[in-house]
Amino acid sequence: MRYPPDRKQKTRAEIVSVAGAVFRVKGFDGIGVDGLAAEAGLTSGALYKHFATKRMVFREVVRVGLDRLRAGIERFQHQSPRDWLNQMAHWYLGPAHRADVGGGCALPSLTPEVVKSDLETRAAYQRGLLQALDALMAQPPFRDAPEGRRHAWATLALLAGGVGLARAVPDPVIADEIAAAVRAAVETAAQ
Repeated sequence: MRYPPDRKQKTRAEIVSVAGAVFRVKGFDGIGVDGLAAEAGLTSGALYKHFATKRMVFREVVRVGLDRLRAGIERFQHQSPRDWLNQMAHWYLGPAHRADVGGGCALPSLTPEVVKSDLETRAAYQRGLLQALDALMAQPPFRDAPEGRRHAWATLALLAGGVGLARAVPDPVIADEIAAAVRAAVETAAQ
């Protein structure tokens, strides 16, 4: 049976998408190769045709997740050029994104897993993080600001940390309080 030429590419992308959600929710050690393959509707052997190791799947999840972050920053900059940072912070810290651990940003959920990972994965994370920083730096308030790069780093840390804290508390009132405080801090960091 002949398959369409793009089938392998689509299957690989599906593996990364499914694994991304699983790793965000369960962590790297929370699932094995058999479980990842089952989640993607494949056998372990089929998964191994795309990735030699679970670590390689994770590395690709990290790369794709940080690429999504960069693309999201650029999308907000394009859609709301004058107020993009406030719009992005409002969405990022909003209840819908906070509730979507499996489909949300890679930073708050995958960073603790990357810390425990191998050097190659950490290097991929660093490359993606620097690309996200470059995207932040491409527009005001960070572009051409005397402390723009420092404030852009602070903004990434505030957003990721704020979502992490808000997700961790069971009281929605406290989660909203954390989100509001972080939104205000992002505004300050961007000045």
